[in-house]
Amino acid sequence: MSSARGLVLPVRALRVLGLSNRASLDEARRAHRALAFQLHPDVVDSSGSAAALQRTKQLVIANAAREAIELAARQGTGEWTQETRQQWDESTRRIHLSAMLGHWDEVLEALSLGVDPNVATPAQGAPPIFYAACCDFFGKASMGRGDEARLRVIGVLASNPAVNLSLKGKAMWADGRTVYDIVSMGRCHEAALESLNRGREATVAMLSQGMLYQDGQGAVCFAE
Repeated sequence: MSSARGLVLPVRALRVLGLSNRASLDEARRAHRALAFQLHPDVVDSSGSAAALQRTKQLVIANAAREAIELAARQGTGEWTQETRQQWDESTRRIHLSAMLGHWDEVLEALSLGVDPNVATPAQGAPPIFYAACCDFFGKASMGRGDEARLRVIGVLASNPAVNLSLKGKAMWADGRTVYDIVSMGRCHEAALESLNRGREATVAMLSQGMLYQDGQGAVCFAE
């Protein structure tokens, strides 16, 4: 652990983000955002390749490092600050809409702040990843940032170890369906399925290599 402006931040997590052990929380957040953009496999045309899988593995670790830093920051203050609580509340309320509009960066920030990636909508019992499935009943391909951005949301969520891809919706269009069922109904079903599989493969690889681990409660943690 390192002490940065009163906060004790995990050294290894900071190094994953290319920072020194004296880096601040704000510096870690900026570095993670920049690295997440650079590492996302859809930034280059490498879909389905070994290069895309490798970038996804690196993204899994970078995201886990950011989450470890945010957790250490919250534990360092002893409680959630009012600003952090407001950010968490707003992100929780918006994550489904962010997914549907293809705002992958907002989804990534929400996960980093500790928002439950499986949080279900009250009406349909649907987790956020359902809303990135590029289905006509959500809106046209041009809605928000477009289908390409929604596919990126799927990649962000599928590569998060805490996301449960086997969850089923509870009502209406989501009733009894998993994300695999939902994306099969979408405009980009092949690309979406590829993103789902690649994200999960990368996560399993990082767990097997000891870069991530599951604690006694089953939560996936960054190996410090």
